[in-house]
Amino acid sequence: MSAQSPQRGALPTPQGVIAAAVRHVARVAAPATYIVVPQTLSFWGNYYNGDCVTAEEAFAKACNNPEIFISENEVVAWATQNGYLNGAYLTPVMTTMQSDGFVMNDFIYDDGPYLYVDYTNAAVLQSAISNGPVKLGVAGGQLDTVWLAAGGTAADGVSGWFATGFQADAVEDHCVSLCGYGSISWLAKQLGVEVPADVNGANSGYAMFTWDSIGIIDEASMLAITHEAWLRQPTTVKRLAGPPLAGFPVANDAARVYFLDQSNHVNELAWENDGWVNTGDLTAKTGASAGTARSALMGFPVADYAARVYFLDQNSHVNELAWENNGWVNTGDLTAKTGASPAWPATALMGFPVANDAARVYFLDQNNHVNELAWDYTVPNGWGNTGDLTAKTGASPAMPGSALMGFPVADYAARVYFLDQNNHVNELAWENNGWINTGDLTNLTHAVPA
Repeated sequence: MSAQSPQRGALPTPQGVIAAAVRHVARVAAPATYIVVPQTLSFWGNYYNGDCVTAEEAFAKACNNPEIFISENEVVAWATQNGYLNGAYLTPVMTTMQSDGFVMNDFIYDDGPYLYVDYTNAAVLQSAISNGPVKLGVAGGQLDTVWLAAGGTAADGVSGWFATGFQADAVEDHCVSLCGYGSISWLAKQLGVEVPADVNGANSGYAMFTWDSIGIIDEASMLAITHEAWLRQPTTVKRLAGPPLAGFPVANDAARVYFLDQSNHVNELAWENDGWVNTGDLTAKTGASAGTARSALMGFPVADYAARVYFLDQNSHVNELAWENNGWVNTGDLTAKTGASPAWPATALMGFPVANDAARVYFLDQNNHVNELAWDYTVPNGWGNTGDLTAKTGASPAMPGSALMGFPVADYAARVYFLDQNNHVNELAWENNGWINTGDLTNLTHAVPA
Protein backbone atom coordinates (compact mmCIF):
# COMPACT_ATOMS: atom_id res chain seq x y z
CA MET A 1 0.00 0.00 0.00
CA SER A 2 1.51 3.32 -1.04
CA ALA A 3 1.83 6.34 1.27
CA GLN A 4 -1.07 7.98 -0.59
CA SER A 5 -3.45 5.08 -0.06
CA PRO A 6 -6.30 5.32 2.44
CA GLN A 7 -6.56 2.78 5.24
CA ARG A 8 -8.72 -0.35 5.26
CA GLY A 9 -9.24 -2.41 8.43
CA ALA A 10 -11.86 -5.15 7.91
CA LEU A 11 -11.26 -8.63 9.34
CA PRO A 12 -12.93 -11.68 7.74
CA THR A 13 -15.93 -13.05 9.60
CA PRO A 14 -15.37 -16.69 10.66
CA GLN A 15 -17.17 -19.10 8.38
CA GLY A 16 -19.00 -20.63 11.33
CA VAL A 17 -20.59 -17.27 12.09
CA ILE A 18 -21.68 -16.86 8.48
CA ALA A 19 -23.06 -20.42 8.35
CA ALA A 20 -25.15 -19.83 11.46
CA ALA A 21 -26.52 -16.43 10.41
CA VAL A 22 -30.16 -15.92 9.44
CA ARG A 23 -30.47 -15.36 5.68
CA HIS A 24 -32.19 -12.50 3.90
CA VAL A 25 -35.00 -13.82 1.71
CA ALA A 26 -36.20 -11.85 -1.32
CA ARG A 27 -39.95 -12.03 -0.66
CA VAL A 28 -40.94 -9.30 -3.13
CA ALA A 29 -39.29 -8.55 -6.46
CA ALA A 30 -36.90 -5.60 -6.23
CA PRO A 31 -37.27 -2.53 -8.49
CA ALA A 32 -35.54 -2.87 -11.87
CA THR A 33 -33.09 -0.11 -10.92
CA TYR A 34 -32.33 1.55 -7.58
CA ILE A 35 -29.88 3.98 -6.03
CA VAL A 36 -29.52 6.19 -2.96
CA VAL A 37 -26.90 8.97 -3.15
CA PRO A 38 -26.58 10.98 0.08
CA GLN A 39 -25.95 14.68 -0.36
CA THR A 40 -23.03 14.65 2.07
CA LEU A 41 -20.26 12.05 2.20
CA SER A 42 -17.17 11.76 4.39
CA PHE A 43 -14.21 9.52 5.03
CA TRP A 44 -15.65 9.14 8.53
CA GLY A 45 -12.08 8.64 9.71
CA ASN A 46 -11.16 5.97 7.18
CA TYR A 47 -8.39 7.80 5.35
CA TYR A 48 -6.04 7.82 8.33
CA ASN A 49 -7.65 5.08 10.47
CA GLY A 50 -8.57 1.47 9.79
CA ASP A 51 -12.21 2.07 10.79
CA CYS A 52 -13.82 1.15 7.47
CA VAL A 53 -16.36 -1.12 9.19
CA THR A 54 -17.56 1.78 11.35
CA ALA A 55 -17.35 4.33 8.50
CA GLU A 56 -19.72 2.14 6.50
CA GLU A 57 -22.21 2.34 9.38
CA ALA A 58 -22.15 6.14 9.14
CA PHE A 59 -22.69 5.95 5.38
CA ALA A 60 -25.67 3.63 5.94
CA LYS A 61 -27.22 6.23 8.26
CA ALA A 62 -26.69 8.89 5.57
CA CYS A 63 -28.83 6.75 3.22
CA ASN A 64 -31.83 7.25 5.51
CA ASN A 65 -34.78 9.35 4.35
CA PRO A 66 -34.46 12.02 5.65
CA GLU A 67 -30.68 11.89 5.47
CA ILE A 68 -28.81 11.52 8.77
CA PHE A 69 -25.27 12.87 8.73
CA ILE A 70 -23.09 11.57 11.56
CA SER A 71 -20.04 13.75 12.14
CA GLU A 72 -16.56 12.34 11.54
CA ASN A 73 -15.64 13.18 15.13
CA GLU A 74 -18.52 11.07 16.47
CA VAL A 75 -17.62 8.14 14.20
CA VAL A 76 -13.96 8.15 15.21
CA ALA A 77 -14.86 8.56 18.89
CA TRP A 78 -17.35 5.69 18.67
CA ALA A 79 -14.84 3.40 16.94
CA THR A 80 -12.18 4.31 19.49
CA GLN A 81 -14.46 3.74 22.47
CA ASN A 82 -15.50 0.31 21.21
CA GLY A 83 -12.07 -0.88 20.06
CA TYR A 84 -12.88 -0.75 16.34
CA LEU A 85 -10.61 2.10 15.20
CA ASN A 86 -7.91 0.03 13.54
CA GLY A 87 -9.38 -3.29 12.55
CA ALA A 88 -12.75 -4.91 13.18
CA TYR A 89 -14.91 -7.85 12.22
CA LEU A 90 -18.19 -6.82 10.58
CA THR A 91 -20.67 -8.64 12.83
CA PRO A 92 -19.42 -7.35 16.22
CA VAL A 93 -19.67 -3.78 14.94
CA MET A 94 -23.27 -4.38 13.82
CA THR A 95 -24.05 -6.05 17.15
CA THR A 96 -22.67 -3.10 19.12
CA MET A 97 -24.62 -0.72 16.88
CA GLN A 98 -27.87 -2.46 17.89
CA SER A 99 -27.65 -1.17 21.45
CA ASP A 100 -24.98 1.55 21.52
CA GLY A 101 -25.15 3.47 18.25
CA PHE A 102 -23.98 6.89 17.14
CA VAL A 103 -25.12 9.88 19.22
CA MET A 104 -26.02 13.09 17.41
CA ASN A 105 -28.25 16.02 18.42
CA ASP A 106 -29.93 14.34 21.39
CA PHE A 107 -30.68 11.13 19.50
CA ILE A 108 -29.06 7.70 19.30
CA TYR A 109 -28.95 6.02 15.89
CA ASP A 110 -28.77 2.24 16.27
CA ASP A 111 -28.93 -0.67 13.81
CA GLY A 112 -31.71 -3.19 13.59
CA PRO A 113 -30.87 -6.92 13.57
CA TYR A 114 -28.71 -8.11 10.67
CA LEU A 115 -29.19 -10.82 8.05
CA TYR A 116 -26.66 -12.52 5.80
CA VAL A 117 -27.12 -11.80 2.09
CA ASP A 118 -26.22 -14.26 -0.67
CA TYR A 119 -24.35 -11.75 -2.83
CA THR A 120 -23.83 -14.37 -5.59
CA ASN A 121 -27.58 -14.33 -6.28
CA ALA A 122 -28.40 -11.08 -8.09
CA ALA A 123 -32.11 -11.18 -7.21
CA VAL A 124 -31.38 -11.66 -3.51
CA LEU A 125 -28.67 -9.00 -3.47
CA GLN A 126 -30.78 -6.43 -5.31
CA SER A 127 -33.72 -7.13 -2.99
CA ALA A 128 -31.44 -6.46 -0.03
CA ILE A 129 -30.02 -3.23 -1.50
CA SER A 130 -33.53 -1.91 -2.13
CA ASN A 131 -34.26 -2.49 1.58
CA GLY A 132 -31.18 -0.61 2.78
CA PRO A 133 -27.50 -0.38 1.93
CA VAL A 134 -25.73 -3.75 1.99
CA LYS A 135 -22.53 -3.98 4.02
CA LEU A 136 -19.76 -5.89 2.21
CA GLY A 137 -16.47 -7.37 3.34
CA VAL A 138 -14.14 -7.17 0.34
CA ALA A 139 -10.54 -7.35 -0.84
CA GLY A 140 -9.62 -3.68 -1.12
CA GLY A 141 -6.40 -3.65 -3.15
CA GLN A 142 -7.89 -3.17 -6.61
CA LEU A 143 -10.42 -0.63 -5.29
CA ASP A 144 -7.52 1.36 -3.86
CA THR A 145 -5.93 1.57 -7.33
CA VAL A 146 -9.17 2.69 -8.99
CA TRP A 147 -9.92 5.25 -6.26
CA LEU A 148 -6.47 6.84 -6.50
CA ALA A 149 -6.64 6.90 -10.31
CA ALA A 150 -9.93 8.84 -10.10
CA GLY A 151 -8.18 11.57 -8.13
CA GLY A 152 -8.92 10.62 -4.54
CA THR A 153 -6.76 12.39 -1.95
CA ALA A 154 -6.63 12.85 1.81
CA ALA A 155 -8.81 15.93 1.33
CA ASP A 156 -11.62 14.34 -0.69
CA GLY A 157 -12.76 11.25 -2.48
CA VAL A 158 -13.94 11.66 -6.07
CA SER A 159 -17.24 9.98 -6.94
CA GLY A 160 -17.99 8.47 -10.33
CA TRP A 161 -15.04 6.07 -10.60
CA PHE A 162 -15.40 2.82 -12.56
CA ALA A 163 -14.21 -0.56 -11.28
CA THR A 164 -14.12 -3.17 -14.05
CA GLY A 165 -12.02 -6.16 -14.99
CA PHE A 166 -11.08 -7.05 -11.41
CA GLN A 167 -9.39 -10.36 -10.70
CA ALA A 168 -10.33 -12.71 -7.86
CA ASP A 169 -8.69 -11.64 -4.58
CA ALA A 170 -8.89 -13.79 -1.44
CA VAL A 171 -7.55 -11.15 1.00
CA GLU A 172 -10.58 -9.66 2.76
CA ASP A 173 -9.36 -6.43 4.37
CA HIS A 174 -11.90 -3.69 3.64
CA CYS A 175 -15.57 -2.84 4.25
CA VAL A 176 -17.71 -1.01 1.70
CA SER A 177 -21.41 -0.47 1.04
CA LEU A 178 -23.65 -1.14 -1.94
CA CYS A 179 -26.35 1.52 -2.31
CA GLY A 180 -27.64 0.94 -5.84
CA TYR A 181 -27.81 -1.28 -8.89
CA GLY A 182 -28.76 -1.16 -12.57
CA SER A 183 -26.98 -1.00 -15.88
CA ILE A 184 -23.65 0.79 -15.80
CA SER A 185 -25.07 3.46 -18.12
CA TRP A 186 -28.04 4.07 -15.82
CA LEU A 187 -25.82 4.27 -12.75
CA ALA A 188 -23.43 6.66 -14.49
CA LYS A 189 -26.35 8.95 -15.34
CA GLN A 190 -27.43 9.01 -11.67
CA LEU A 191 -23.91 9.98 -10.64
CA GLY A 192 -23.58 12.57 -13.40
CA VAL A 193 -20.59 10.97 -15.17
CA GLU A 194 -19.88 9.55 -18.63
CA VAL A 195 -19.23 5.86 -19.21
CA PRO A 196 -15.62 5.37 -20.40
CA ALA A 197 -15.23 4.19 -24.00
CA ASP A 198 -13.72 0.87 -22.92
CA VAL A 199 -16.62 0.03 -20.56
CA ASN A 200 -19.83 -1.64 -21.78
CA GLY A 201 -22.62 0.52 -20.36
CA ALA A 202 -25.19 -2.21 -20.93
CA ASN A 203 -23.56 -4.51 -18.38
CA SER A 204 -24.98 -4.84 -14.89
CA GLY A 205 -23.31 -2.88 -12.14
CA TYR A 206 -23.58 -1.67 -8.55
CA ALA A 207 -23.13 1.68 -6.84
CA MET A 208 -20.47 1.25 -4.15
CA PHE A 209 -19.44 3.57 -1.32
CA THR A 210 -15.87 3.69 -0.08
CA TRP A 211 -13.45 6.40 1.09
CA ASP A 212 -15.68 9.49 0.78
CA SER A 213 -16.96 8.51 -2.67
CA ILE A 214 -19.50 6.48 -4.61
CA GLY A 215 -18.37 4.68 -7.74
CA ILE A 216 -19.60 2.01 -10.09
CA ILE A 217 -18.40 -1.58 -10.06
CA ASP A 218 -19.47 -4.15 -12.63
CA GLU A 219 -21.08 -7.35 -11.40
CA ALA A 220 -18.14 -9.60 -12.25
CA SER A 221 -15.67 -7.36 -10.41
CA MET A 222 -17.94 -7.14 -7.36
CA LEU A 223 -18.09 -10.93 -7.22
CA ALA A 224 -14.32 -11.20 -7.65
CA ILE A 225 -13.53 -9.21 -4.50
CA THR A 226 -16.53 -9.79 -2.19
CA HIS A 227 -16.39 -12.28 0.69
CA GLU A 228 -19.47 -11.48 2.81
CA ALA A 229 -22.60 -9.31 2.68
CA TRP A 230 -25.06 -8.16 5.35
CA LEU A 231 -28.39 -6.33 5.52
CA ARG A 232 -29.60 -4.50 8.63
CA GLN A 233 -33.37 -4.50 9.14
CA PRO A 234 -34.05 -1.73 9.61
CA THR A 235 -30.84 0.09 8.77
CA THR A 236 -31.53 2.76 11.37
CA VAL A 237 -33.37 2.76 14.70
CA LYS A 238 -33.70 6.28 16.14
CA ARG A 239 -34.25 6.91 19.86
CA LEU A 240 -33.68 9.64 22.38
CA ALA A 241 -30.23 9.81 23.95
CA GLY A 242 -29.65 10.00 27.68
CA PRO A 243 -30.03 7.61 30.60
CA PRO A 244 -33.51 6.24 31.30
CA LEU A 245 -35.70 7.22 34.22
CA ALA A 246 -38.31 5.11 35.96
CA GLY A 247 -40.62 5.78 38.86
CA PHE A 248 -43.88 5.07 40.64
CA PRO A 249 -45.58 5.63 43.99
CA VAL A 250 -45.56 3.09 46.82
CA ALA A 251 -48.21 3.05 49.54
CA ASN A 252 -50.21 5.35 47.27
CA ASP A 253 -48.25 8.58 47.85
CA ALA A 254 -44.56 7.86 48.56
CA ALA A 255 -42.75 8.65 45.30
CA ARG A 256 -39.80 6.60 44.08
CA VAL A 257 -37.50 7.66 41.22
CA TYR A 258 -34.79 5.49 39.60
CA PHE A 259 -31.92 6.26 37.23
CA LEU A 260 -28.64 4.83 35.95
CA ASP A 261 -25.50 6.67 37.05
CA GLN A 262 -22.30 6.99 35.01
CA SER A 263 -21.22 3.50 36.12
CA ASN A 264 -24.58 2.13 34.90
CA HIS A 265 -25.63 1.45 38.48
CA VAL A 266 -29.27 1.77 39.51
CA ASN A 267 -29.86 4.60 41.99
CA GLU A 268 -33.00 5.53 43.93
CA LEU A 269 -34.43 8.83 45.17
CA ALA A 270 -37.28 8.43 47.66
CA TRP A 271 -39.89 10.66 49.25
CA GLU A 272 -39.88 9.88 52.96
CA ASN A 273 -41.24 11.79 55.97
CA ASP A 274 -42.22 14.85 53.94
CA GLY A 275 -38.88 15.14 52.13
CA TRP A 276 -36.65 13.64 49.45
CA VAL A 277 -33.80 11.34 50.45
CA ASN A 278 -31.03 9.72 48.44
CA THR A 279 -31.34 6.00 48.99
CA GLY A 280 -28.18 5.70 46.90
CA ASP A 281 -26.57 3.12 44.66
CA LEU A 282 -28.79 0.03 44.76
CA THR A 283 -26.41 -1.89 42.50
CA ALA A 284 -23.50 -1.49 44.91
CA LYS A 285 -25.67 -2.07 47.99
CA THR A 286 -27.04 -5.36 46.67
CA GLY A 287 -24.07 -6.66 44.68
CA ALA A 288 -26.16 -6.66 41.51
CA SER A 289 -24.76 -6.66 37.98
CA ALA A 290 -24.29 -3.28 36.33
CA GLY A 291 -26.68 -2.23 33.61
CA THR A 292 -25.63 -1.03 30.18
CA ALA A 293 -25.36 2.50 28.84
CA ARG A 294 -28.45 1.94 26.70
CA SER A 295 -30.46 -0.31 29.01
CA ALA A 296 -34.12 0.39 29.52
CA LEU A 297 -35.21 0.85 33.14
CA MET A 298 -38.65 -0.09 34.44
CA GLY A 299 -40.40 -0.75 37.72
CA PHE A 300 -43.61 -0.92 39.74
CA PRO A 301 -44.81 -1.80 43.24
CA VAL A 302 -46.30 -5.18 44.13
CA ALA A 303 -48.63 -5.58 47.09
CA ASP A 304 -48.76 -1.76 47.19
CA TYR A 305 -45.37 -1.17 48.83
CA ALA A 306 -42.78 -3.72 47.64
CA ALA A 307 -40.89 -1.93 44.87
CA ARG A 308 -39.52 -3.88 41.91
CA VAL A 309 -36.95 -2.46 39.45
CA TYR A 310 -35.81 -4.12 36.20
CA PHE A 311 -32.89 -3.48 33.83
CA LEU A 312 -30.68 -5.24 31.26
CA ASP A 313 -27.15 -6.36 32.13
CA GLN A 314 -24.15 -6.67 29.79
CA ASN A 315 -25.50 -10.00 28.47
CA SER A 316 -28.88 -8.49 27.59
CA HIS A 317 -30.40 -10.45 30.46
CA VAL A 318 -33.30 -9.06 32.50
CA ASN A 319 -32.31 -8.42 36.13
CA GLU A 320 -34.49 -7.54 39.12
CA LEU A 321 -33.89 -5.51 42.27
CA ALA A 322 -36.57 -5.96 44.95
CA TRP A 323 -37.57 -4.24 48.18
CA GLU A 324 -38.09 -7.04 50.71
CA ASN A 325 -38.19 -7.02 54.54
CA ASN A 326 -37.32 -3.33 54.77
CA GLY A 327 -34.29 -3.54 52.49
CA TRP A 328 -33.18 -3.86 48.88
CA VAL A 329 -32.11 -7.28 47.61
CA ASN A 330 -30.67 -8.46 44.32
CA THR A 331 -33.12 -11.01 42.97
CA GLY A 332 -30.61 -11.50 40.17
CA ASP A 333 -30.59 -12.57 36.55
CA LEU A 334 -34.16 -13.57 35.67
CA THR A 335 -33.14 -14.61 32.16
CA ALA A 336 -30.62 -17.15 33.45
CA LYS A 337 -32.94 -18.34 36.25
CA THR A 338 -35.80 -19.05 33.87
CA GLY A 339 -33.93 -20.12 30.73
CA ALA A 340 -35.52 -17.25 28.82
CA SER A 341 -34.16 -15.87 25.55
CA PRO A 342 -31.81 -12.89 25.86
CA ALA A 343 -33.44 -9.57 25.11
CA TRP A 344 -32.66 -7.45 22.08
CA PRO A 345 -30.02 -5.07 23.54
CA ALA A 346 -32.07 -1.95 22.79
CA THR A 347 -35.43 -3.40 23.79
CA ALA A 348 -37.99 -1.52 25.78
CA LEU A 349 -38.89 -3.09 29.12
CA MET A 350 -42.46 -3.08 30.37
CA GLY A 351 -44.27 -4.68 33.26
CA PHE A 352 -46.95 -4.57 35.93
CA PRO A 353 -48.43 -6.71 38.69
CA VAL A 354 -51.51 -8.83 38.14
CA ALA A 355 -53.72 -9.86 41.07
CA ASN A 356 -51.88 -7.17 43.08
CA ASP A 357 -48.56 -8.98 43.55
CA ALA A 358 -47.81 -11.36 40.65
CA ALA A 359 -45.22 -9.48 38.60
CA ARG A 360 -45.15 -9.66 34.82
CA VAL A 361 -42.20 -8.41 32.72
CA TYR A 362 -42.16 -8.06 28.92
CA PHE A 363 -39.34 -7.48 26.43
CA LEU A 364 -38.44 -7.96 22.76
CA ASP A 365 -35.97 -10.72 21.88
CA GLN A 366 -33.46 -10.78 19.01
CA ASN A 367 -36.29 -11.69 16.58
CA ASN A 368 -38.43 -8.74 17.71
CA HIS A 369 -40.82 -11.17 19.38
CA VAL A 370 -42.62 -10.23 22.59
CA ASN A 371 -41.53 -12.41 25.54
CA GLU A 372 -42.95 -12.66 29.06
CA LEU A 373 -41.37 -13.46 32.42
CA ALA A 374 -43.92 -14.16 35.15
CA TRP A 375 -43.79 -14.46 38.94
CA ASP A 376 -45.32 -17.81 39.78
CA TYR A 377 -45.46 -19.16 43.33
CA THR A 378 -45.62 -22.73 42.02
CA VAL A 379 -42.14 -22.78 40.41
CA PRO A 380 -38.90 -23.29 42.42
CA ASN A 381 -37.31 -19.87 41.82
CA GLY A 382 -40.59 -17.99 41.88
CA TRP A 383 -40.02 -16.72 38.33
CA GLY A 384 -41.20 -18.58 35.26
CA ASN A 385 -40.49 -18.09 31.56
CA THR A 386 -43.82 -17.87 29.76
CA GLY A 387 -41.71 -17.58 26.61
CA ASP A 388 -42.21 -16.16 23.14
CA LEU A 389 -45.76 -14.81 23.01
CA THR A 390 -45.37 -13.81 19.36
CA ALA A 391 -44.58 -17.37 18.28
CA LYS A 392 -47.19 -18.90 20.60
CA THR A 393 -50.00 -16.72 19.28
CA GLY A 394 -48.93 -16.30 15.64
CA ALA A 395 -48.69 -12.54 16.10
CA SER A 396 -46.69 -10.23 13.85
CA PRO A 397 -43.13 -9.42 14.94
CA ALA A 398 -42.65 -6.00 16.44
CA MET A 399 -40.87 -3.20 14.64
CA PRO A 400 -37.27 -3.01 15.92
CA GLY A 401 -37.18 -0.33 18.58
CA SER A 402 -40.93 -0.54 19.16
CA ALA A 403 -42.28 0.77 22.42
CA LEU A 404 -44.02 -1.73 24.69
CA MET A 405 -47.05 -0.93 26.84
CA GLY A 406 -49.45 -2.95 28.91
CA PHE A 407 -51.65 -3.33 31.96
CA PRO A 408 -54.04 -5.77 33.60
CA VAL A 409 -57.79 -5.52 33.06
CA ALA A 410 -60.20 -6.94 35.65
CA ASP A 411 -57.13 -7.24 37.92
CA TYR A 412 -55.64 -10.29 36.18
CA ALA A 413 -56.23 -10.28 32.40
CA ALA A 414 -52.99 -8.87 30.98
CA ARG A 415 -52.94 -6.79 27.81
CA VAL A 416 -49.72 -6.02 25.88
CA TYR A 417 -49.36 -3.55 23.00
CA PHE A 418 -46.61 -2.96 20.42
CA LEU A 419 -46.01 -1.56 16.93
CA ASP A 420 -45.51 -3.98 14.04
CA GLN A 421 -43.30 -3.34 11.02
CA ASN A 422 -46.08 -1.32 9.36
CA ASN A 423 -46.32 0.97 12.41
CA HIS A 424 -49.66 -0.61 13.27
CA VAL A 425 -50.72 -1.09 16.90
CA ASN A 426 -51.08 -4.77 17.81
CA GLU A 427 -52.52 -6.39 20.95
CA LEU A 428 -51.75 -9.63 22.78
CA ALA A 429 -54.31 -10.61 25.41
CA TRP A 430 -54.55 -13.11 28.26
CA GLU A 431 -57.95 -14.79 27.91
CA ASN A 432 -59.32 -18.09 29.30
CA ASN A 433 -55.98 -19.06 30.83
CA GLY A 434 -53.94 -18.49 27.69
CA TRP A 435 -52.43 -15.84 25.44
CA ILE A 436 -54.19 -14.92 22.20
CA ASN A 437 -53.33 -12.59 19.34
CA THR A 438 -56.09 -10.01 19.19
CA GLY A 439 -54.30 -8.75 16.11
CA ASP A 440 -53.71 -5.53 14.24
CA LEU A 441 -55.86 -2.91 15.98
CA THR A 442 -54.95 -0.29 13.39
CA ASN A 443 -56.47 -2.40 10.61
CA LEU A 444 -59.40 -3.56 12.73
CA THR A 445 -60.37 0.03 13.55
CA HIS A 446 -59.26 1.66 10.27
CA ALA A 447 -56.95 3.95 12.24
CA VAL A 448 -53.99 5.77 10.70
CA PRO A 449 -50.56 4.15 11.24
CA ALA A 450 -48.52 5.36 14.19
